[in-house]
Amino acid sequence: MAPVLYFEDEGQREEFVRYLRSEVTAGGQELAVRDMTEKELLREAVTRDQRTQIVETFIRSAFAKVLEIEKAGARDLSGASCRKTREALQTELTGTEFADALGLKPDSLFVDSMFTLADKDGNGYLSFQEFLDVIVIFMKGSPEEKSKLMFSMHDVDGDGFLSKEDFSRLLRSFIEISSSLLSKGQAEEAIQAMLQAAGFNDKEQITWEDFHFLLRDHEKELKFAQLNIKGMEKEGGNRLSRHQRVSFITPETNSSPLEGDTQFSSGLGKDGQELRRRQGKRSGLQSPKVYVKPKKDHSNRNAVQQKIQHFKRFIENYRRHIVCFTIVYGITAGVALERCYFYGLQADSSGVPETSAVGIVVSRGSAAAISFLYPYMLLTVCRNLITLGRETFLNRYIPFDAAIDFHRFMAMSAILLTVTHCLGHVVNIYVFSVSDLSILACLFPRVLANNGSEMPMRWSWWFFQTVPGMTGILLLFIFAFMYVFASHYFRRISFQGFWLTHYLYVVIYILTVIHGSYALLQQPSFYIYLIPPALLFLLDKLISLHRKKVEIPVVNATLLPSGTILYCTLYRSSLLYLDGPFGEGHQEWTDFEVSVLVGGGIGVTPFASILKDLVFKSSVKFKTQCRKVYFIWVTRTQRQFEWVSDIIREVEEQDSLDLVSVHIYITQLAEKFDLRTTMLYVCERHFQKVWNRSLFTGLRSVTHFGRPPFVSFFSSLQEVHPEVGKIGVFSCGPPGLTKNVEKGCQQMNKRDQAHFIHHYENF
Repeated sequence: MAPVLYFEDEGQREEFVRYLRSEVTAGGQELAVRDMTEKELLREAVTRDQRTQIVETFIRSAFAKVLEIEKAGARDLSGASCRKTREALQTELTGTEFADALGLKPDSLFVDSMFTLADKDGNGYLSFQEFLDVIVIFMKGSPEEKSKLMFSMHDVDGDGFLSKEDFSRLLRSFIEISSSLLSKGQAEEAIQAMLQAAGFNDKEQITWEDFHFLLRDHEKELKFAQLNIKGMEKEGGNRLSRHQRVSFITPETNSSPLEGDTQFSSGLGKDGQELRRRQGKRSGLQSPKVYVKPKKDHSNRNAVQQKIQHFKRFIENYRRHIVCFTIVYGITAGVALERCYFYGLQADSSGVPETSAVGIVVSRGSAAAISFLYPYMLLTVCRNLITLGRETFLNRYIPFDAAIDFHRFMAMSAILLTVTHCLGHVVNIYVFSVSDLSILACLFPRVLANNGSEMPMRWSWWFFQTVPGMTGILLLFIFAFMYVFASHYFRRISFQGFWLTHYLYVVIYILTVIHGSYALLQQPSFYIYLIPPALLFLLDKLISLHRKKVEIPVVNATLLPSGTILYCTLYRSSLLYLDGPFGEGHQEWTDFEVSVLVGGGIGVTPFASILKDLVFKSSVKFKTQCRKVYFIWVTRTQRQFEWVSDIIREVEEQDSLDLVSVHIYITQLAEKFDLRTTMLYVCERHFQKVWNRSLFTGLRSVTHFGRPPFVSFFSSLQEVHPEVGKIGVFSCGPPGLTKNVEKGCQQMNKRDQAHFIHHYENF
């Protein structure tokens, strides 16, 4: 990169040139100075952004040469337009640029070792050929060549031996990828575990043969391991697919992959893999193994039959939803059609339909539908009543867990009907604004009088000088305001704004009552629909207010290490009022013989109480209908919610009935998958073999790197539990996670085996 320096005056520039010339001369070099204009200088200079693009082209060119492919950014460099690119390729990479290409810090041990090995001439820069020599090994080298390269990176003396300190340094350079996931003590434990497992405790020096022996069980992983270099992922079809990447689960030879079942996995291999639970102290217990890549589906169903089976399962799973949906929208359509029929055929005596037939029919029909939907939306947010109803026989007929979904459906329908209602009145006001005053006085005697003038009332009078018009405009503005803040985007950036604007529902109901109370076209009826649900909603709110005044003593408090406390003062804080508890669909896990709990991020919170309940029931030998629980925790790092680790640890100690199988998926490492992650995985597996617990979490539960392949996992459950007719799946987390779980359930429900019933909640 050729920088451009700006000076305050010529004297300062001359002083800099003299100093630079003296330094260059002292180094045995000669400084050439050439005068040029500022425009010429800027044209000749290479800026940071330009240099970044050139480095990317440098890397793409290297991969294109190794893979023998042609790329737009790596074509023949003989053209005049590629002059700067050719110059950049000849100027060599600095250590910082090399580190940036790897996505690591310049002071990383891995970068330092790799750069030193690749810099054959020792000039402190990497030429294109030197960079190419290293890439060839990682792209096309055998497992032996790759392990020998890793060994040579730390064999400083070149004598073919590594001391224990050198070996520890080698492993620490790989463990850096964990982004401080491991403490120094944990790293040393992992290193000792590897040495102990291989029987190298007594050896003072380690040869390359010894090092390769450590990797004997992971040749397949090493075969596909590469450097994670910027630009590599852009190499089209020649880059490694996700099915060729390192498998972080132990392969199982007696299972075969299920075609089409890999679309939900990330960082997981295509071969048969085993989702095993760690038995720990209960190693003598025989527990069925659950494979994420099960046997092939031998069903002879064609595509049409699978669609029919999927439809049958959909009806079976959502029959309560369908019935309630039909009832709600059947009533909505009924009241709307009744008003349309009345004003279209039976209200001739009023004279209004003759004046504006279309506008009146549309506005009155939509008004009737709105009058039903607005009040009964309140029932979908009566959380106390919903929790109570879930525990009664009504739960067999009403899907209380889908209350929020029904709330959204009813709200969107009400908004569309509101727009339709407004359009109908736009037609009405246009007709009224061109009608004679004498006619309008006959139609609306309460607000207009015939004074002998034939001039009609202006359209602005109807909008801004009548109670229905003004309240209608206010309602439109409030609806638009609430709709914007209720959108997914605003809920994510400002949930508090969404929550506060939703309190405008009180204003909406007041304005709606006033809007129809003027009785321009018919007697008001909105309050008739409003009273029953409003009373139930008021009762629900009174229950919440009463509960907020119940003081609960704090029995125990623990400061967790996950950064949950950011700031604290010495002053005693005011009382904190919490509403609840409110039940939700996850509490039905006991109704299934096999239940799958999937928590992602903060979505793991609802399962904390379930796991605590499991601990208690296991401690008192309480028997439930549920025979097996699979808990899948998907987290960026295990330190994100360390309190969950404490609960899982307690479950492992108390689970004497072998009820729970826990699997933890750490996604942070999978995002940085490459050669270093492969070595970290090797450390993890060796540590588990020796210490019977995870290096990362300290738990006996199996730790995986990547995202869970739900389709394969669910398929394996059908194989392991063939006698079970229904399997409950309960997920909570970001929408992407719950959607993948739902897709996995739908995929499984196409089969003629146990079907999956999915309950979810998004955060």
